[in-house]
Amino acid sequence: MNTAGGGPFNVGGHPRPGMIRPNSIACGGAGSNLAHMIRLLVADDEPLARARLRELVADDPELEIVGECGNGADAVTAIGRLHPDLVLLDIHMPELDGLEVVRRVGIDRMPVVVFVTAHEQYAVRAFDVRAVDYVLKPVDDERFAEVLQRAKQQVHARARARSG
Repeated sequence: MNTAGGGPFNVGGHPRPGMIRPNSIACGGAGSNLAHMIRLLVADDEPLARARLRELVADDPELEIVGECGNGADAVTAIGRLHPDLVLLDIHMPELDGLEVVRRVGIDRMPVVVFVTAHEQYAVRAFDVRAVDYVLKPVDDERFAEVLQRAKQQVHARARARSG
């Protein structure tokens, strides 16, 4: 998992002191959703793709990026340790592909998933593992915004179902 260096997150995936996003719960910034920030994990083996996804979600006041991974094995570990609500998951990655990540975590224990990939041939299999959607690279801003909105609705629906 990409946690090395002086990035904004420590090994546990939590913001380093002084690095809390203005919209995070700890800061209670303008527009924050104190009831439930959506914890987001980005898993893609391409650093530029991860940067693009960070850019696309950066201004969303409901989202808190809790970690990034560059391969499937790290994604499985991060999901178990960081407990994200939503995962943006590439399908074609080293060590384990995105579909195997879902199988290892377990479909019923898996956070809400949006597959983001350059490989359209996996679309049907992505929906077989209950993905909310499937976005092809290069990512179109408008399509991604629509998919992200649907994913956030799914996260909120799961939270409501858990709370009673």
